[in-house]
Amino acid sequence: MGIDPSRGFVAFPRGLTDWEWYSEPNTARLFFHLLLTANWQEKQWHGISIRPGQLVTSQSQLAKQLDLSVRNIRTSLEHLQATGYLTVKTGSKYSIVTIENYASLVGSDLSLIHISEPTRLRRIS
Repeated sequence: MGIDPSRGFVAFPRGLTDWEWYSEPNTARLFFHLLLTANWQEKQWHGISIRPGQLVTSQSQLAKQLDLSVRNIRTSLEHLQATGYLTVKTGSKYSIVTIENYASLVGSDLSLIHISEPTRLRRIS
């Protein structure tokens, strides 16, 4: 399965390589996954308002999506929470993960995140 550019884009700053968790593969991978899967616009889910930068998930669901153990996910979530990148509100069946400062990470104009028409990528010779 290829990469579908019609679903929009997330830009990563070049300074990301200096980020404190960049060299910790499980934590970095989890954070990138959360950035890519977080809501980019407000939605309702089971009567709950899920804001941009939030997603409804569970540790077992994240473990399955990333092919990691639940323990790896739990440790990575602890890393990201302890350093202020995430907050997690845990319920009995699901958690709401909030990426702190989401707008500044993806750009303050959240409308730019969604691209309505597919962009063709061309090689420049």
